[in-house]
Amino acid sequence: MKTQGAKPRHQLSNVFKTLTPMSRYKILDQHGLNFVTLTVVDWVDTFIRKSYKDIIIESLRHCQREKGLIVYGYVIMSSHLHMIVEAGGSIPLSDILRDFKKFTAKAILREIEHGGYESRKEWLLHRFAYRGHQAAGNRQYQFWQAESAILAHEQAFDFMGGVPLEIVYDQDKVFITDENHGDIILTQAFKAYTRER
Repeated sequence: MKTQGAKPRHQLSNVFKTLTPMSRYKILDQHGLNFVTLTVVDWVDTFIRKSYKDIIIESLRHCQREKGLIVYGYVIMSSHLHMIVEAGGSIPLSDILRDFKKFTAKAILREIEHGGYESRKEWLLHRFAYRGHQAAGNRQYQFWQAESAILAHEQAFDFMGGVPLEIVYDQDKVFITDENHGDIILTQAFKAYTRER
């Protein structure tokens, strides 16, 4: 995987953008540098299988070739993925990430169902189906989440050597329960976390 010259840690806090409540936590600078964490529901150790990691890597390569994604760095952990990325072409970063998540979720679920040996097949599918039925839109399966994003935040802050001044969020449904005439209503857990931080 080709990566661009990484920014020193002390410069990372300067690349995050604060989003106003009216923006509904959308990426304002669609072609700016962003630190992104994608987490599997319930922190399920999915990426312990090479075939699932390969889907992630090939999907990143596809996004680089076909969608202009610039990858400065990434790390695949057992239950989540960290990336420092930006959109280098005409396609907005939020669209690239949406398509990436949609494709990888379907491909990994298909691999679990019909691929090689998966000793946890029934348990995994049950877990993803359970979360899918709880999600907005009552889906068949939910693979990616940000519900446990609080822990992901702490890991990212540790990696960066501190809390950035501004942060971009892509998966607003996990942090936001509702909107009331422009006022964003956060989930209980994330509201408590923002007060502490």
